[in-house]
Amino acid sequence: MVTSASGQGGGKKSEQAETELRNRLANGTYGVGTFLPPQRDLIGELGVSRDTLRKVLQTLAEEGWLETRQGSGSRVLRAGSSGQGGATATPVLSAVIDEAFRKPRVTLDTLTLTSENLVNNLTRPVDLICSGNARAPREVRIRMLLPTEDKARRPAFPRAVAPDDARVWQRWRGMARRFGKQVGGLVRDLSAAGVDAAVEVRRVPLTPTQKLYIVNGSQVLFASYVVAETDIELDDGSLVPAYDVRGDRLELSEATADSGREQERKQFDGLVNSFESYWTFLSEPDSAPD
Repeated sequence: MVTSASGQGGGKKSEQAETELRNRLANGTYGVGTFLPPQRDLIGELGVSRDTLRKVLQTLAEEGWLETRQGSGSRVLRAGSSGQGGATATPVLSAVIDEAFRKPRVTLDTLTLTSENLVNNLTRPVDLICSGNARAPREVRIRMLLPTEDKARRPAFPRAVAPDDARVWQRWRGMARRFGKQVGGLVRDLSAAGVDAAVEVRRVPLTPTQKLYIVNGSQVLFASYVVAETDIELDDGSLVPAYDVRGDRLELSEATADSGREQERKQFDGLVNSFESYWTFLSEPDSAPD
């Protein structure tokens, strides 16, 4: 239990309780996507009143660490250092997209190898909207940049170690097509639910060195791809020595348009301008079969 020194008031207890919860978020006691213990348990553990605990949770929610809903508890949205004074957090794509879909207008611009993670993290908010369990935005616009399918300009990765073995490239091409279709299906689901929703997919003749998500024009999530030599299993069970990346294991970084740090704002502007230049000058309409 967190206790305060004798004679010190609720303000001190509130600070101690907030510090303790921040420490638990930072050290992984409460993992991303999990729920905090019930408030009655936290009240006993932290030695604070219900009103004090609610104020602490509200502070953490406003900073983006928690999502607090009446009757549902408090869900952890971010992991990493949660200290005050300019400390940073590791953004979680699912939480960022969930928050974006609470706005009347949603925009998502992506530059990735396959869009697999986009599908995984779009499915939940779309399902909630289509089932009537979440308020629908008025408009959703998605722009996806993927590497070209032109075999002569195939991506540098993933690819087989053997230069003449095209099987890994063919596997990547199938994945990119499949996940692109799934994004299209989610957009059609939104349209059926009354949302003005659209997606546009274009191809670029380059291999992205990092995955990039631009959310609502104000927040960028990004991570550099790291290539490793590995064995890729094909549908027939055979293993192919290959150079590949694991996009689902990358830790995303964040840059925002309204950051108080000049370097972060410059990083945000650079990443957004890079995407726009690829989209405008290098990309071609997606010609993958439906």
